[in-house]
Amino acid sequence: MAHDGATDPRFTYVNECALQCFKYPRDSFIGMPSRFSASELDRAQRQVLLEQVTANGIAEGYSGWRVDANNQPFMIYAGVVWTLLNSQGQACGQAALFWPDEQRIGVVD
Repeated sequence: MAHDGATDPRFTYVNECALQCFKYPRDSFIGMPSRFSASELDRAQRQVLLEQVTANGIAEGYSGWRVDANNQPFMIYAGVVWTLLNSQGQACGQAALFWPDEQRIGVVD
């Protein structure tokens, strides 16, 4: 999944695994402010992660709570978040990879 580089970033890309986890239709997910991927209680922790990525270009090994379209919490594991660069080498957003099942980290079906 990925979001743009706006002050209040919006999702620009989502794969099928993330859609299943977040339970949104693709058309609703794309363009949604990415802060809504975490509950209000977990947004501060998420923001710290995003600031680490902005400062360092990447963060690895992140696990944390997210919330689906029905406001039901779920955990993500072994997350990697990195800065996206445009053709001029300037930051234009961030992308993330995570695993929804701690027992299947690294397994691709």
